[in-house]
Amino acid sequence: MRSFIAVIDEGSLQAAARRLHTSQQTIGRHLALLESQLNGLLFVRTGRQLVPTQAALDMASHARTMEGGAHAIERLFIASDERVAGIVRITTCQNVGNYLMPHFLTKLRLLWPEITIELIVTNCVTNLARREADIAIRLVQPQQDSLIAKRIRNFEAGCYVSKDYLNRHGEPKDISDLLSHNLIGFEYSDPILRMLKAKQLSIDKDIFCFRVNDVTVQMQAVRAGLGICFFPQFVGWSNQDLQQLFTQTSFVTLPVWLVVHNGIHTSPKIRIVYDFLAQEIANIKEG
Repeated sequence: MRSFIAVIDEGSLQAAARRLHTSQQTIGRHLALLESQLNGLLFVRTGRQLVPTQAALDMASHARTMEGGAHAIERLFIASDERVAGIVRITTCQNVGNYLMPHFLTKLRLLWPEITIELIVTNCVTNLARREADIAIRLVQPQQDSLIAKRIRNFEAGCYVSKDYLNRHGEPKDISDLLSHNLIGFEYSDPILRMLKAKQLSIDKDIFCFRVNDVTVQMQAVRAGLGICFFPQFVGWSNQDLQQLFTQTSFVTLPVWLVVHNGIHTSPKIRIVYDFLAQEIANIKEG
């Protein structure tokens, strides 16, 4: 049923597998088994998309009720488990996952070796109510009533470039000069566009010389001298070979939210990891 709901929501085996952190083959087997048990067709394939039949749509609300009940039982079990051991799943975005989490997890492992961390790094918002993760570190405020969210601190976004790029192209004197430089951005909805538009610059995606949906590739492109990019300051602090431009300018404030479902926050292992992350994020020192 989890696989069925994921395909209903996502529209393809690939997207459903990505959401459930499993393989397309597994999702396909689950759907085939379900159709065999029900003796009916649930999806019609159109290219790579799976279009639900009317029978599947009629089933969906009942399946979600089953899923919600299963997750509620699972949360009750986790909350009642007194052991400071086992798996805790954390989800966060690429920047936090790449530049903060390795240091946090090394320290956590030394303090609590019986706790195993599973880290899900994605720029999509993971659904804690569906037990896709136990704890989330987000740069946007969560809206669900079932979640406990604590705003830990703020980071500013900075404008970063390599010295090699500056030697070849010169340094922009003000923000408007960025329009004549090589800018690096995201392939999809881009926070950089929002930052620059907030500074009264009327631009669109055509301004970017390079777009990519992976922040690690973005960083490597900046370090190689391809262009200028915006990152949270904690990313810049981890890359001392880069130069930050417009250090006196505030582009955008990025709040860091630590989130947990209210049904499991009393679990000792969840509480320990949650409190540890809150302290570590709050204590990050500039540079």
